[in-house]
Amino acid sequence: MLGPIEQTQLPNGMRIVALPVPTAQVVSVVVGVDIGAADEAVNQYGAAHFVEHMLFKGTASRGLGEIDEEIEAMGGAINAYTSHDETVYYATVRAERWVEALAVLSDMLQNSRFDEADLQIERQVILEELRGTQEVPSEQLGQALMKALWPTHPYGRPVGAQPEEVEALKAEDIVAFWSRWYRPANMTLCVAGPIQAEDVIHQATQCFVGTAAAVARTRPNGSVASLEQAIYMKRDFHESCVELAFSAPSLGDEQGPVLLVLATLLGGSEASPLVERMQYQMGVANGAWASFSPRRDGGAFFVGCQPVKGKDSQAYQALWEVLRSVLETGFSDEELARAKALLRGDRELSSQTVESKALDALWHLQRMGDPDYGRRYLAQVEAVSVSQVLEAARAMFQMSQATKAFLVPLDGPNQTEFVAPADRPVRVGPSHTNSKTLSRRLSGGTTVLVEPGLAGGMSAIRVLGLGGRLLESPSRAGRSRIWASAVVCGAGPLNNRELSERLSLRGAGLAAAAFGPTMKLGIDCRREVLDEAIEWLSSLLFSPHFEESELHRLGREASEALDGLMDRPAAMAWEKLNRTIFSGHPYGLSKIGHRRSLSGITSRQMWRLHRSWAQAGNLVVSVVGTGEAERIADRLERVLAPLQDNLGAGPEVPEPCFPAEEAE
Repeated sequence: MLGPIEQTQLPNGMRIVALPVPTAQVVSVVVGVDIGAADEAVNQYGAAHFVEHMLFKGTASRGLGEIDEEIEAMGGAINAYTSHDETVYYATVRAERWVEALAVLSDMLQNSRFDEADLQIERQVILEELRGTQEVPSEQLGQALMKALWPTHPYGRPVGAQPEEVEALKAEDIVAFWSRWYRPANMTLCVAGPIQAEDVIHQATQCFVGTAAAVARTRPNGSVASLEQAIYMKRDFHESCVELAFSAPSLGDEQGPVLLVLATLLGGSEASPLVERMQYQMGVANGAWASFSPRRDGGAFFVGCQPVKGKDSQAYQALWEVLRSVLETGFSDEELARAKALLRGDRELSSQTVESKALDALWHLQRMGDPDYGRRYLAQVEAVSVSQVLEAARAMFQMSQATKAFLVPLDGPNQTEFVAPADRPVRVGPSHTNSKTLSRRLSGGTTVLVEPGLAGGMSAIRVLGLGGRLLESPSRAGRSRIWASAVVCGAGPLNNRELSERLSLRGAGLAAAAFGPTMKLGIDCRREVLDEAIEWLSSLLFSPHFEESELHRLGREASEALDGLMDRPAAMAWEKLNRTIFSGHPYGLSKIGHRRSLSGITSRQMWRLHRSWAQAGNLVVSVVGTGEAERIADRLERVLAPLQDNLGAGPEVPEPCFPAEEAE
């Protein structure tokens, strides 16, 4: 659990952030220097990164290698990174040793020795790093693209500089960069773990000395302008890379959350349009992506792919076709909800450790002025609407505004073969459809509902019917919840693993649930695979596997979950209340069952429960998200025809008999 974030500023200008995490066993100490590669003078290109390396080489009191050894002796690890806008040093150690770790970091930052012999050795290490990037196709294209997007801004240069610049970098220029920028007024200290804020302030005051004011940063305008001439590179690689870049706002702009959601919608998952269409439908790319890259002085939005060998020009056309399709059909509310869930999950997963919490707070304080800004930014993401995303996409994805970049093998296509699809006006459809829901009552009593739904590429299928506790008895309590897990574990010709892989490859989701008096099946998928999804539905209704091994596993897990009730008094209270109010009625049965009802469940018993639910007169089948309502309804009628022979109407719902009210 994270306590309240506390921040202050020392008289020497250093900012302090304390993140109490009382339950943690370690402490992370992070120092950010508000300086990066974009702040280098002409004769200092590469100095920011070079200084980062040299600070690990020893100080006046710590010899070569002793910094790493000292931190490791504390049961910890130390690391650093440099970007265009900042340099960050961080160590994570056992909780009782954090003061010593802070002393090591402060010594590195303020008292490093720049030994000439160490400097020449480290120069070769850095040159090897830079040469390594030259062996990656995407890195080469990325550097060329950055230079084109920011021809007069430092963002156009690699963070580590070019190899020839590092070779020419003089020792006195490296030291001058360090002396100018590495002062407390340019630093932020963030400490996270089982700590007290007053202790952090006291230790920082002891470790970081000096009263020199911060050095003002001067930067040129970082806005991106489109490049009319495409970037075209032939290299001795086997892989190709195609990328489009568009101008985007800098950090803090109100459009930032909208563009982050747009990037996630386009390429954030296997079901995203770029991935699903280009990789799985068209087969023209081995990978596709979209990303929003906001920086301090400007930003860019990227859309790209790694073409399948021999399909470079087709992949380029497909990129534009997907973007055009998005502009015409938009996104559904369900797609938007999934994108937000992905972003929310990414943030939650990336801030699980004490170290990640400290780095996150430091970054947001340096960039946005608030260590807790990440949480507020996520709230802004949650508020983004479909109309905002479409408005941003329509303003951005114009061919005249794109900087185009191609890297191909030596035997790859010539630049003239990369021809964009013919430009044509984008058909902007309404965000909602006025088409009415199509409703059919099949011969056996099944109700079929088909609705075009919102504009977008997603479809949803739901099958709902009475069941749950209405089909249970005291000796079979909780089995409908077992059904909800077992019915999706393989169906028809596909076993559990094969069904999961098929769904994943199609970017689809499958779920079943049993809530009180109902049971349901659900499939979410891209509109393009709706027909296949209807086939999956048929298998789930008519030939679920209910394998004994799966049933035994699910029963065992459910029985073990019963032990958890002892830790949840509220759940036990609800169980008691239901038994009291609905005594003798199915609603009074335990939702999760008991050990006897959950043990020894057989395939035959589960099939009996399934058939009692899957009766023609008991089910409603609904499809939302298709522009072919009549065709889909006809298809469902054919698929559900065998079900109409099972003419049962489903379970009865008995009237509850509530306890008599006691006389006063």
